[in-house]
Amino acid sequence: MARKGLSKELIIDTAMALVEEEGYNNLSMRNLAKRLDVKAASLYNHIKSTDDLNSEICIKIADDFFQAQKASMEGKSKLAPASHKTWSGSGPVFTAMVKMPAA
Repeated sequence: MARKGLSKELIIDTAMALVEEEGYNNLSMRNLAKRLDVKAASLYNHIKSTDDLNSEICIKIADDFFQAQKASMEGKSKLAPASHKTWSGSGPVFTAMVKMPAA
């Protein structure tokens, strides 16, 4: 049942999509594994824990924001980064990130 090509990046991207589509309360290793068509235990080869997954999501959001900001400042993008729903505070991933319990 293990999916060839499973990576930390794929897991994080899929987790973010899951939160966008179904909300943060539906993010679990079991739901994530189901979406990736792998066993939940396979995820732990790439992600240490749910807390680690939450941290990685936050890091990815911040990195995406800063990359978009940099591109905008360099004139490589006409899209204002804050207009993206993930960064604007209106997207479910951003909202979930803000509500995550402190480690």
